[in-house]
This record gives sequence, C-alpha cells and structure tokens, in this order.
Amino acid sequence: MNTKKSFDVSIIGGGAAGSSLAIALLQKNPQMKIAIVEKRNQFPQKVGESVNDIAALFFKYAINVDDIFQKHVQKGGLRFYFDQVDNQTIEELPDLASPSYPSRSNGRQLNRSRFDEELLQRCIELGIDVYRGQSFKQLTEEDGFHCLTLSDDTKIHSSWVVDASGRSRLISGERKWCQKYEGLQTSATWAHFKLKDHAQSFQSKTGWTRRAFAASENATEHFMGKGYWIWKINIEEDIVSVGIVIDKKYFPEEVKNPRKHFMSFLENHPLLNIFLSEYEMLKDFHLPHLPHISHKLIENKIASLGDASGFIDPLFSPGLEYVGNQVLWLCDVISADFVGKNIEKLSRRYEKVFVESFKDRFKLYEGRYKVMDDPEIFSLWMTFDLVGYYYGSVVPSLLFKSCIKRPAQFDLLSRRFYLYFKSMFLTMYDEKKRLGISAPLKSYKTNFYARIGPIYGVLLFKTVLVLLLSIKCRILKAQVMNYFKKTRKVAVME
Repeated sequence: MNTKKSFDVSIIGGGAAGSSLAIALLQKNPQMKIAIVEKRNQFPQKVGESVNDIAALFFKYAINVDDIFQKHVQKGGLRFYFDQVDNQTIEELPDLASPSYPSRSNGRQLNRSRFDEELLQRCIELGIDVYRGQSFKQLTEEDGFHCLTLSDDTKIHSSWVVDASGRSRLISGERKWCQKYEGLQTSATWAHFKLKDHAQSFQSKTGWTRRAFAASENATEHFMGKGYWIWKINIEEDIVSVGIVIDKKYFPEEVKNPRKHFMSFLENHPLLNIFLSEYEMLKDFHLPHLPHISHKLIENKIASLGDASGFIDPLFSPGLEYVGNQVLWLCDVISADFVGKNIEKLSRRYEKVFVESFKDRFKLYEGRYKVMDDPEIFSLWMTFDLVGYYYGSVVPSLLFKSCIKRPAQFDLLSRRFYLYFKSMFLTMYDEKKRLGISAPLKSYKTNFYARIGPIYGVLLFKTVLVLLLSIKCRILKAQVMNYFKKTRKVAVME
C-alpha cells in the first residue's frame, strides 16, 4: 500500500497532548485539515492521573471538553502523610491536609487510558483524520512539505508536523532536541491495583471538612519519607494507582531491581501494606530517569509537545498543566501561519518561554527530596510555593482565560527571592538535624486549598509566617541550650 494524503498539520501521537492540540486547532480554524497518527489500538495506563488547577481550567474552558473531564473521579484535594516512627495509625501520622472547596478550577483524578481514548474519539467526531494502529517510520521532505511515512507505507504530506509521541520522542529524540536533565536524579515505579472484594478505609478524617469538593478518600494522597514519596490515587471505584518516586542519590540499589524495590516498599509500609492486601496488582511500570529538558522546541514547522518536549516530576502534577500551556501557545503559532502571517518572532518567543519555564520549574524540585522526611520544613516549603502558584498562576487564569496559556515562570526579582528562601529552608533542615530537633507530631492544615477568593492567599501567607517563626524559634532555643551545655561542660572540666 502506498497512498499519499495532504493535511495542514500532522500530529504524531493521539494521547492527551496530541488530541488536545488537534481540538484546539480545529476550534480556532474550522477549515484546517488535521491528521493524527496513533500506533496503539488501546492506550496504556500512564502517569499524569492527578489534574491540578491550571490543567483543569484548560480542559474545561480552553478546549471545552468538560463533558469528558466530568466523567472522572472528583479530586478532593491534596494530602501528605509523613512517616516518623513505626506502627503509627493514620490518625497519629503528622500530615498536611489541603481539602479543595468547590471552585471553577477543581481538578479530577483521571483514568488516563480511558481519558486519552475519549479525547481521541472526540477528534474523530470532529472530523479529524486518525490513523490508528499505524506507527511512524520516517520524516522526509517532498515538494516543500513534510512527509510522514507510516508502517503500511502510507505517506502523509503536511505543512506542520508535531511530535506528541510522549516519552518515545520519535522526532525530538532523534534530533536530540530533548535530553536527560541531570540536576534531578529521580525515577518512578508504579502499578494499578484492582479491588478484590471490599477494601477497608484507613483515611484520616482530621483536617478535612464537609464543605470540601470531594471526600478525603478521593484526595491525591502522598506518603513522604527521606528521598522518596509514594502516591495513592483513586482513578475508578475499584482501581487505585500507587507509585513511588525516588531520588536515586538516596536509593542506589533501586537501579538494579526496580520492581523488587517497589514491592519491598509497599510490603514494609505499615499502612499501604494493610490497604493493598485487599487489592491485586494488575501491571507494574518503571521509568529509570524522569526529568528531561529540551533546548529546541520548534524549527522549520516541526514542533514538539508534552512529554516529547520534556518532563519535570510527578509531584504537584505539572505534566498536563504544561500540555495545556504548550497547546495554547503552539495553536497560536500554527494558526498564524495558517492565515499567512510571519511566525518567525512568535516561534522564537514560544521556544524561549518554555525552555526558560522548564529550567525555572526544576528549581522547585532540586533539593526537595532531601526534606521529605520533615513535616515542618516540607509543609513550610510547599505552602510557600502555593502562595506564588495561587497569585502568579491560578488567580490570573480564573480572571482571564488568556492567562491559562502562560507557563509558571520566574522573573529576575522573583527568582532571586525564591532561591533565597529555598536556601533558607534547606539550611533550617540541616540545622534541625544537627541539633537533633524533631518535628512535633501534629497536623499542618491549609484549610482553604480550594481557591475560594483573595482571602485564600492571605491565609497561605499567614501559614508560611507561623511555620517559619515556629521553626526558627525552636532552632534558636536548641542553639542556646546547646551553647549552655557546652559552657557548663567546659566549666566542669576546669
């Protein structure tokens, strides 16, 4: 078989990134001819199941697929549990509870296999050509157009080609646009577990509220420890996603046998072991190195999108947020070219903004795995981040739809400000360890995580100040006591 077909845009990959771009392009340009090449007849499970505020706004209001989005599990908020001593019950663990109140930016917890399929089916309904079960073989140039050759020798000619092939990075990898980011040494192993009969609930009720968007059982739950965190996400009534992300600096043995390491973690975790005893594991997955970054995102009407252009870390769910940001930017670039505008400056701007944004976002994660065993320092750092996220991204996007496309990014002043406080948090952590100060066994609550108005940011800032002063005072007290102990010891020796 050797047929030729012509389109304005060809997209390699029909997952959430590729399908979202196709929908956005067609909404803006109804006459545009778009093709999607998707090698799989059924989408696999993947990370990216928890949707944050900006990603929720993107799916609801930017590409108008709220009917698909609403079919998935309501996200109750965030919950972080911190291991301190063995044999603690869930009520005894120190935790950071952040219930979400009803708002326009409420997230969901996605069954990605089903969600990606629903988005691709929407593309088919809109008249987008989908080549299913066919893989991409090569990209060449013919008669001034890009030519994709598929596994059955079908040739697709188009003005634009977008690599949305995820971690396969079929074009961005081949052209060495996207490479490993070595500043963060993280890997992930995860699996889906299916309920066998009736699971017992172990969720703590402290720090939650009846006014929350969803029950605490449907919060995105995190179990924190030194150099690692474990997620637990309900994605269906009878299916839960559980995975561990580790900093390989703290767990070098993980590299040798990731599955064994993953199962050992679950079997030895006093709470997850009990909970998962009611479930059977379906299939496990492993990614040996998570962070990737691109130095090139667009060239000669070839662009990369989503995981094909880079990935940071699953913590705080930035993956689909970046997909939304990139889709809207890239949609503007391609649409401008479609109507005959010069896109050179716009293309350079797109690339610069996202390359710099990726670099900035990594600064949020570097050093963070070190403090994951300290509920005070981690809670302080996270709440500090939420202040910036709320005022810098969420509020503008709630007020102005056009701001959804803007990726989180520092300017010169905010970068210095952030790095100063980040250094302070890490220094406080080291000082606490040196002085033997343990975090008190209590819960830290961000009561209004739901973005219910300007008062939310004020409350977050108040939480930051209270935590910061509390930790500083205890460090100072320990330093004074340590000084007097040394002085007394010297006096006795004399």
